[in-house]
Amino acid sequence: MAKNFLLTIRADDGSTMLQTNVDCMHQAFQRLIDWSIDEVDHDVCAVISGPNGFYANHRIKASPDFTWIEEEKASSEAFAS
Repeated sequence: MAKNFLLTIRADDGSTMLQTNVDCMHQAFQRLIDWSIDEVDHDVCAVISGPNGFYANHRIKASPDFTWIEEEKASSEAFAS
């Protein structure tokens, strides 16, 4: 079976950090998520391309901590009260 989707992750300097072919679009996004869990210290560009001209370009900013998630949750809880 041919691999229909290509995920490429590049650092700001243009170096390729990950390139992989997968069968389905959701597999490409899952690989991107799995990869990003351990690579939070890099700003990268992730491109997923596929059949029929499919193209998705995502910018991922490095985050040394996740306090912004806690702040967003606290803000959401304030509105719910």
